[in-house]
Amino acid sequence: MKWGFALLLWALPALALPWQPSAIGPVVSPPVFAFTCANASVSATTACTGTYTGTAPTSITSATWQSPLSGSSTITSFTASGGTLSFTASTPSSAGTGQLSATSNIPQTALSNNVVISGTGIALVASTPINSGTANGGTSGATNTTGADFEIMAISRFSSGSSITVSDSLSNTWTPLTASNPTGTEASCQFYTATNPTVGSAQTFSATGTGVALVAQIFAFSGVAASSPLDQQNTNALGTGGTTTNMVSITTTVPNSVVIDMVSFGAGGTSATINDSFIKPLSDIPYDTSVNEGVAGAYFVQESAGVIAPTWTLNAAVASSACIANFHP
Repeated sequence: MKWGFALLLWALPALALPWQPSAIGPVVSPPVFAFTCANASVSATTACTGTYTGTAPTSITSATWQSPLSGSSTITSFTASGGTLSFTASTPSSAGTGQLSATSNIPQTALSNNVVISGTGIALVASTPINSGTANGGTSGATNTTGADFEIMAISRFSSGSSITVSDSLSNTWTPLTASNPTGTEASCQFYTATNPTVGSAQTFSATGTGVALVAQIFAFSGVAASSPLDQQNTNALGTGGTTTNMVSITTTVPNSVVIDMVSFGAGGTSATINDSFIKPLSDIPYDTSVNEGVAGAYFVQESAGVIAPTWTLNAAVASSACIANFHP
C-alpha cells in the first residue's frame, strides 16, 4: 500500500487535470499591421483613409509604390486610432493600379489593397532649338526649364567630320545614344540625354564641332525616372539617293513612357511630318547648303507598352536618318 501511494504521488504532476495552471503561459501574438485604403486614389493631397488591423501604429516611416507603379513616396499627416487610419502619400509619376507598401513603427511592413493612381505622368516642360546659322553648331537661347527632370537633345549633323561637344549652362552631364551612320556625308541623327539635371529659368544648351553642319532641338520633360530611364532605342539610316519616308520602330517594355523620334535630312529637305499622334513642339529646321543639315523632332507618351513604328514623311526624296528612343517614368 505504501509503495502504491508513493507511485500515485509521483505520477500526479504528469496528469492533465483541468484545474492545473499552464506551465507555458498565455500565447502572445506577434504585432500585426495591415491596412486598407477605402478611397480609390491616394496622392499628396488625397489621404489613404481606411482601416488597419492589429497593433495600432504610431507612425509610418516609409512607403514605396509596388509594381507596376514604382518609386518612394513621401508620407505626411499620419493618424491611426480605434481601427481607422489616414495618411497622405505622394503619387508616383506613372499611372495605373498598384499597391502601396508602408512600413510602420511596430516595425512591420504591409501592403495596401489595390489603389488606382492617376499619376502626374510625363509632360513636356520646355523646348528650344540650336540653329546658329554657321556650320559649327552653336548655343540655344535662354530657356526656362524649371520643373523638368529629364532633358534630351536631338542632334542633326554631317555623318562624317570632327567630333562634337555637348554641354549646357548649368554643367549637366550629357550621355550620347547610338548615332545613325548613313553612307556618304549625309544627314546623321543622334540623341544626347541629361538625367535628373540641374534646371533653371534661363538655361542654355550648346552643341559644337568644326564644320559639322549641326542643328538640334532640345526637349525638357517632367515625370521621367531619376536614374536609368532609357528603355529602348533604334536608328534607320537612308543615305545618298533618298526617299520620301523614313520609318523606325522599337518595342517598348514600360507603359506610360515618353517616345521621342527625330529625323535628320539632307540636301533638298525642308520639312517632315510624322504620324501616330506624335507632337512636334518646334518648327522644323530646313537644310541649308554648306551650313546645316535639316531636323524635325517629335514625342508621344505611350500608355501601353509594345511596338511603336512612326513614319516620317519628307517634302522630297532626300537622304535621311531617323532615331527613336523611349524613356520610362
